[in-house]
Parts: sequence; C-alpha cells; structure tokens
Amino acid sequence: TTRKFFSLSLLPKKLRYFYKYFITVLEKGTQKEQFACLESLSEDSGLFPLIPYIVIYINKIFTTKNQNMLKLKLGIRILYVLIWKNFYKIQPFIHQIFPVLINCIIGEKFSGIKEDEQLLKYFSVK
Repeated sequence: TTRKFFSLSLLPKKLRYFYKYFITVLEKGTQKEQFACLESLSEDSGLFPLIPYIVIYINKIFTTKNQNMLKLKLGIRILYVLIWKNFYKIQPFIHQIFPVLINCIIGEKFSGIKEDEQLLKYFSVK
C-alpha cells in the first residue's frame, strides 16, 4: 500500500486553489505568469502554509526517474525565491531542501546539455 504523506484537504479552500493554480502556472504558464507566481510566493506572508507542500513538490521533481531539465530549473527557481526572501520561514524545512541542493551541486545523475547542468549547479550554489 502507498501512503499519502500530505493532504491538500488540510488547507483552507483558497490556499488549495492557489496551490493547484501555482503548480499549473509553473508547469504550463508563460514566463510572465511564472514570475508573478514566484513573486507572490515570496512576498505574500499569507501563503506561508503552502511552503511544506511546495517543498514536497520540489522533492518530487528531483527524485523522479525521468528528470526534465526545465523542471529541475523550475525547482531551483522556487527554492531560490523561498530562501532568498523567506529564510526565517523556510528553516523548519531546510533538512528537506539541502539534499536537493547538494544533489544539484555535486550530483552526476542529471542528463541533458552540459550548459544546462552548469547553470543548474550555479543557481544551486547561489
């Protein structure tokens, strides 16, 4: 049997909606929409309850077998926004974030163009 480690049903309806919208826009939206979502995540303190769910989403991106370089970059961008603007809020989740960052910096399991790998490592270090 598989366990569900988190449930969106624990969030208020508006936050569930924003989480689903956030993930949809980040995966399929335009660059302008993605920027607006990331900015909203970094600026709006009312979205703090979403952070554990977003960290789990990022971990899923980095632990899947078929990794897409665009999704990996997206995961790093999300982490960058969360850490840069909200470090004090993200501290309880740092133990879930460090393995992702370390894997980006020294891991060799990324497939794709070497330039993309170097860019991913650069943003992970930053």
